[in-house]
Amino acid sequence: MSCVLQSSSKIRRCAFLSTDIGQCCIENSKITDFVNELLRNPSDGFVKLIVSKLDLVGDRRVNANVVARFEPIVKKAIKAALLDIVTRPPAASSGRTGSQRVST
Repeated sequence: MSCVLQSSSKIRRCAFLSTDIGQCCIENSKITDFVNELLRNPSDGFVKLIVSKLDLVGDRRVNANVVARFEPIVKKAIKAALLDIVTRPPAASSGRTGSQRVST
């Protein structure tokens, strides 16, 4: 008994251009460099984003004074998070921060 596979569409050969791959590598490198710099030296906008998203100042505006106050805290938090990522096995990462505990 023989099996015959019929297809209504032709199989096309995908063409990968080396320039596209090269451009992708350049873009990836740019993004990596940007994230690296942002984590080492968080911009005012990044600090503002974190303070705003976590509602750390309540109804007050996140101005330059607030950013200056929270910048060292954000830097320490970034270092702690990166250390946690590097030292904790992947299966142990549950998306919770180090300060939160799961009650049983």
